[in-house]
Amino acid sequence: MEVIYQWVQRLQSSSLSYLGFDDEIILRKADQTYAQDGGDKRALTYNAPPDVTIPRIIRYNDDKRHEAFLYAIHYCTICFSEFPGVDFIKLPCHHFFCQKCMQTYCKMHVKEGTVVKLLCPDTKCGAVVPPNILKRLLGEDEFERWETLLLQRTLDAMVDVVYCPRCQTACLEDAGDEAVCPSCLFSFCALCRERRHVGVECLSAEEKIQILEGTSKVCTNKGRHSEAYG
Repeated sequence: MEVIYQWVQRLQSSSLSYLGFDDEIILRKADQTYAQDGGDKRALTYNAPPDVTIPRIIRYNDDKRHEAFLYAIHYCTICFSEFPGVDFIKLPCHHFFCQKCMQTYCKMHVKEGTVVKLLCPDTKCGAVVPPNILKRLLGEDEFERWETLLLQRTLDAMVDVVYCPRCQTACLEDAGDEAVCPSCLFSFCALCRERRHVGVECLSAEEKIQILEGTSKVCTNKGRHSEAYG
């Protein structure tokens, strides 16, 4: 509290003199005469509302910080090398890595199919690498593969999505454990993957195996009986 109090006192008493003003700051209209006198064109004669002024200040600050970042020298925590900011990829989580390392990292995950692990390389972060950055780092074919794999992983994680047994198209399962393929229009049971059987109890995989084993035994016995009387 003591430190904050001292800073407030300093801002109130010394800020104007530190900025080169005497007792007050006079904002004049940014007309042609004032501009010729060397005035600041950004000076306004009216008070803008905070919901307009504050975003402008934040945006201006972000632009200046990004500009300073581009021309400064930074350290990549992956390859342990130093490069200028223009050679870095800055993620929305504010972590940044050199472009070569990020490109290798992203291509490796796409090649191996581990797109769900394509996160910020910082071990304590885990933020997702956004698509606009991936599009810059990956080739056209690699980016298309990333989209396909991500869609596949998303569908696999949905409990109400089944795949058509004929054309392997993703289908939505209804409340009755049935689905209709939007591609080939095949209506099938989501449990046994056979043609839809309304009013007939669905057989489990074990029951199907037992039936097939029983049919196989009957056929074998018939074959032996025919040989005996052949």
